[in-house]
Amino acid sequence: MQKSPYAAVLAVGLLIVVAAFIRKIGHLELITQGSQWPTAGVGLVLCLVGIVGPLLEARRSLRSFRGLQSGLEYHGPGVDLPPETLDPAFLFKAFYVGMPPAFIKRVDPADDGHKRKFSDLIWSRQLDRFQEADETTPIPSDRRSIIKADHRHGDEAALQNGRSRQVELPDSYVDDELFPILTYKTRFEHHGALYIVGWYVPIKLPELTDDKLVVEEEVRQLLFQPVLAAKGAHVPLGKAIKKLMQ
Repeated sequence: MQKSPYAAVLAVGLLIVVAAFIRKIGHLELITQGSQWPTAGVGLVLCLVGIVGPLLEARRSLRSFRGLQSGLEYHGPGVDLPPETLDPAFLFKAFYVGMPPAFIKRVDPADDGHKRKFSDLIWSRQLDRFQEADETTPIPSDRRSIIKADHRHGDEAALQNGRSRQVELPDSYVDDELFPILTYKTRFEHHGALYIVGWYVPIKLPELTDDKLVVEEEVRQLLFQPVLAAKGAHVPLGKAIKKLMQ
């Protein structure tokens, strides 16, 4: 039985109903006076609350997940989301296996005058491989401190503005080289706590002339241009690309 107030209410209701009608349990004998129907009625009401309550909570959670309570509306097929979307194990597996290098951090409140702490909660397999795979090696601590400061700057910007976009470096070498990454971070709230969710893609930088890049944007998303190479990953083109865009 799931641990919740409704589970306790259901257990008390069942106990009252049992006490109203069962006089003897093993060596324990119950003595009651008068009609037990009012007592049984109270027990049945508590049982009903214990059963219906979780259903209403599940419905409320579904609406909250769709973003209706936070002012954001999920634009998906149908009225209700499929049951898989309410399964934490399903969502974790999809996030871990299928997402690009991605992560979620919890924003811990400041303590004794110290700065806020951003605690890593979960991250995708691709992020794990990018930082922990055999082809990566840790960056020395003196350089890592500068990189970590950039990471925190992106966290703070997302916390303050709702989202941040920043070109930075991961804290590891890939094939003994530093590869810049473009990182997206978005702030969201859940059950009164603040979180930062983010993802990144490795990029190839153009010639740098300033401390920022001006990048084309469509529908609030940055436009990326693949870099063609003689050797690399083979990415098929969909038939519609040639028919409709050439």
